[in-house]
Amino acid sequence: MMPTATTNGLAIVGCLFMLSGLAILGAALLNRTGLANVGNSKLLSPEKLHIAAWFSLPMIAAGLFLQAAGNMSAIPLGAGLSCLL
Repeated sequence: MMPTATTNGLAIVGCLFMLSGLAILGAALLNRTGLANVGNSKLLSPEKLHIAAWFSLPMIAAGLFLQAAGNMSAIPLGAGLSCLL
């Protein structure tokens, strides 16, 4: 088992950030197709997409930054800091 306190800790955390941002954006795009329409929703589909995009795009950007920082760093991160991120 690989410990979290390696130099790949930031890359793993960045991957988790990117996956969560992509999941939010994918759910909003799926909601536009009508497969997941909710009848009592007060927000229209384009508004939901804009809200999801403004929330998920910074998460994707943070994930890309953390992956790049994890691949370029040579100093291992502590396990506590990796889990905190």
